[in-house]
Amino acid sequence: MDILLIAPEITPYSRSGELGDVCAALPKGLRSVGHKVTVISPLWSSVDPTARALARRLSGVEVALGSERYACTIHDGRTTGGVELVFVGQPELFGSAPDGTRADLRAALVFCQAAAQIAASRTPSPEIVHAHGFFAAASLPLLATALPAAARMLSLHDARERGPFAGKVPDVPEALRALTSGADASLLGAGIAGAQRVIARSQTEASQLLEGDAHGLRAALEGKLIGIASGLDAARWNPLTDPLLPARYDAVSLSGKAQCKSALQLELGLPVRADVPLLACVLADGAAARALADALPGLPGLLRNDVQLVITGGGSEPFAGAAELAQRYPERLAFAPARDERSQHRAVAAADLLLVLTPDSELHLAAQRYGAPPIAPDTAPVCDAVVDCDASLTTGTGFLYAPGNAEETVGAVQRALASYTKRDAFVALQHRVMRLDLSWERTARSYEHLYKTQTGSR
Repeated sequence: MDILLIAPEITPYSRSGELGDVCAALPKGLRSVGHKVTVISPLWSSVDPTARALARRLSGVEVALGSERYACTIHDGRTTGGVELVFVGQPELFGSAPDGTRADLRAALVFCQAAAQIAASRTPSPEIVHAHGFFAAASLPLLATALPAAARMLSLHDARERGPFAGKVPDVPEALRALTSGADASLLGAGIAGAQRVIARSQTEASQLLEGDAHGLRAALEGKLIGIASGLDAARWNPLTDPLLPARYDAVSLSGKAQCKSALQLELGLPVRADVPLLACVLADGAAARALADALPGLPGLLRNDVQLVITGGGSEPFAGAAELAQRYPERLAFAPARDERSQHRAVAAADLLLVLTPDSELHLAAQRYGAPPIAPDTAPVCDAVVDCDASLTTGTGFLYAPGNAEETVGAVQRALASYTKRDAFVALQHRVMRLDLSWERTARSYEHLYKTQTGSR
């Protein structure tokens, strides 16, 4: 199949969170099972065309919003895995990094129109058009007329991010006018209306969107919604090949993991002890930092145990309330403020257990892949990928807690630390979680099946 993805960001070119990782891993997974894949994404200022070997086309596209006209450049590239890349440049609108500009409605509408023009001009025409998130959603109703034979898909990623209009952009394209005139009109709503199928991050999340209607989307999603859980990019997360680790290991032998643990203890000034459980917490985003701040009152109780806690990421700001704890427990608490790939990977590899504070990341999957059973919130999509362990550790893959309750979080950590003392059972748990099939190739097969049902392919 010829598949076209329209994405607001794609790792490593641009990334503000989980969405960028998915938009990098899914095309790679689809290529690995034999499909032609192209990704269209904005050329944010963080993307250096020269450094990324992107070639600028001689001609671009022009987009109109009312009386305003925007000239967009086009840069082409290709990943090492054979995924074609098309970047749309518009310095006036795409000048900031994606996390600062994605909410700008005008930028989103210009990008969606440019992406629709590029998609409609492709020969042969794509069979599948798959938009990701609210920023790319409005491209789907635009393509309903331009590419009527193409199946149109929309991945939600986060139903709370909608891009509401509220009269902010009075001049919208004709094809979107009927979809953007109501009081609750949004980019996401326009995308749902233009999509034939809408994809949530898991089966549980899909059920929650339809049953509880917490985001007021049930009527629009009825008959369209399906849940597909994300996979883990093995090129980025593989303890046997990870170049960021001081030692490598796999599910057969965990000796390299022990070396990663001692290396991190030494690096952060903690006593180098193999017998103490090392609990790591990676603050991948601001939401995780806020969740940590909420859980701080329960940390003194945890640190009275024979445990080491490493908190990495988030800079210095979220640690204001923890500075006193670090002074009181210098042999049990350490901070690594950098929020970079190296710090994250080394923390996960060194950890005996990984505390995951939000469901909006792939850390619960990475934790399992690296033999650090996750302590994670029991909400979608985490609860679809992590099974709560029983007391004997004979079943389960992690330790779940109800989010938003510091006592629940601390209780789950205490339960996980108690499991560490059951050495044989805990090591068996580590081996079990590392052997799980978390690959994007498996996930790509689920998307392939969905695409085929929409196009009638066999």
